[in-house]
Amino acid sequence: MRGRLLRPLAPVDAVAALTGVGVEAARELLSLGACYLGEEIKVRCPPAAASARLVAALLSKHAAHHLIMASTDAPAPQGQDGKVVWRRFIHPHPHRATSEDPAGPPLPAGALLRAHPRPKRFPACHQTHWPSRLLHLDPDLAVVNKPADLPCMPHESNAVEEVAACASRGLAGLLAAAGGEPGSLEVGHRLDQW
Repeated sequence: MRGRLLRPLAPVDAVAALTGVGVEAARELLSLGACYLGEEIKVRCPPAAASARLVAALLSKHAAHHLIMASTDAPAPQGQDGKVVWRRFIHPHPHRATSEDPAGPPLPAGALLRAHPRPKRFPACHQTHWPSRLLHLDPDLAVVNKPADLPCMPHESNAVEEVAACASRGLAGLLAAAGGEPGSLEVGHRLDQW
């Protein structure tokens, strides 16, 4: 679902209004990374050149913003002649992000918001006993036997239930004891599907 805010709203209220879900469900969508903020990029050139320019602009302008998707073929928002770059929006404290108790500034009027009201869930993240899946651990490397049905990379509608994030949470104590930094795991190699 996509929409443009007509007035400033707290993130949870904006997601609830866009998706039609309650505030608790909107908090969960924000905490899962199922929401994106869009930024319009004006493109006034032929389609082939537009794609090359868009990619160049994205690489230079958005490298530090965890770029997720650039829509080069989707229609622009109503009344616009540009393209939209979407980046994942995970609110740091979704439980405090309502208009009654905002955790930061509200999203401004005119902001583009996209949300997945039914994100794909991966129960293996929470059902796995991660210490039993640990094959090797030292300060620089952790090797885990990934459970089936848990993705190696964040899903478009769920950024937190993926192997590195789940293993980081499940192995936090062991990582700290081994001299590693809890929460710093990243996928370096996988023997699995994307």
